[in-house]
Amino acid sequence: EAVFGQLPTDDPRHIPYTLSDQASRHRLPLMIALEKLLRLPELRLTVSDVLDLREVLVTGASIVYEDRTNPDLQAMRLDGIGFDLKTQPEQTADGRTLHTLDIAFGRAPIFELDLDGKVDLDALTAEIASLAISADLAEEEAVSALPPQVQQIIRNYAIRGMLDATVSGFVDARNLQGNDLTLSVNLTDGNVASGEYKLPVPSLVLEATLQSMVAQVSRLDIQTLGGAIRFDEVRAELQTEGMPFNAQWTIDGIHLREALRAGTTEEPKLAGNVSGTGQMSTKLGDFKPSMDGSGNIAVTEGRLVEI
Repeated sequence: EAVFGQLPTDDPRHIPYTLSDQASRHRLPLMIALEKLLRLPELRLTVSDVLDLREVLVTGASIVYEDRTNPDLQAMRLDGIGFDLKTQPEQTADGRTLHTLDIAFGRAPIFELDLDGKVDLDALTAEIASLAISADLAEEEAVSALPPQVQQIIRNYAIRGMLDATVSGFVDARNLQGNDLTLSVNLTDGNVASGEYKLPVPSLVLEATLQSMVAQVSRLDIQTLGGAIRFDEVRAELQTEGMPFNAQWTIDGIHLREALRAGTTEEPKLAGNVSGTGQMSTKLGDFKPSMDGSGNIAVTEGRLVEI
């Protein structure tokens, strides 16, 4: 009014105007970016949408979640979260437009996610150079960052461990047969417990691939209870009816007595040293009825009570 309202509407010098009050979600770049990210499942993305999010940087953010239906559960709170998104369009030789993605999210050293790749919005494909995820459940701060229900499960079962996982490959949202992914998982200092028993996992290594809807595990080594469990030639045909599954397994020097929790004074119901080899097959779509297999297990100094 002070600038444009001084002249009557019939004055040649009058500039028509209107007043509009925009909420923060329509004015602040961070709020605009957040709204678009939250609405991704319902939006049909366009190149302009991505270009609008060319770069988003968030530092020192906090997330707080409280389940008010159960006040006894501890609230989730995590401070110092960072989020850094960068996109850069590039033209390919065949005329396609790829957007390079560089995303970093997390709260080191509790959890971190880093994504480096390229996405084709028109074809709905993605080339993942590296997707790295790390989490450390050894620290109480990391546990308190999770939803209250998850916190309760972790504490009840004494779940601990440091997890590092990487994914790379090609994703085609329109043609699952064309997906080609490689997965690597490393777990160290792991532990889970229930009642008077525990299952320590000092080391777990998993290497797997997914090609043409066939999942194959080339390596799954689990160090636990003073010995090792290994799975070889694991294969699941996810596109075939019933999803056939095959695997070979080896158990080497497992000491069942080490499954007792510290402080347990009762005589263990399970004890002995276990080794063995075997193979199994089943259909994931009808697991128990179709299960089959063979093998041998050797138990020395065994004690089996109330099986």
